[in-house]
Amino acid sequence: MTSFHSEHWLVTYTPGMRFVRVPGGFEYLYVPTTLVCRIEIDKPLSFHVDAKPKVRLLSRKYRWEHFVKGVNEPLMDYIKRRVEEDYGTDDLNKAAEIYYQELMSKLVPYDKNKYGDYPEILKRYIEKYFEKSWVNLQ
Repeated sequence: MTSFHSEHWLVTYTPGMRFVRVPGGFEYLYVPTTLVCRIEIDKPLSFHVDAKPKVRLLSRKYRWEHFVKGVNEPLMDYIKRRVEEDYGTDDLNKAAEIYYQELMSKLVPYDKNKYGDYPEILKRYIEKYFEKSWVNLQ
């Protein structure tokens, strides 16, 4: 699975900047707005490859829910219950396949004409670990 994102701002050290914890366990970098000029960069600066087994992707979804909601139920019990609720099955592999197809349907296909060829290291990885039919390498 791949995704594109562009960075929405750049910053150098500024007095008063700090990391601030937000609900859900994340932190964000707070920079006083009077000292920062926002720079939009609409060109992709990174190429993120999320190559994980399908069951792991599914369990990550529910692990996040489990954490955010502060559920007291053991994680595996929560995952099994949520899989049955969401996918109508107790088979994690079957549910993971459905979830994976949902994720894949939301992705934007890689446009070689717009972004250029895959980096050589990524091509070798794909050829080694995935079927060539999985992605268009021409």
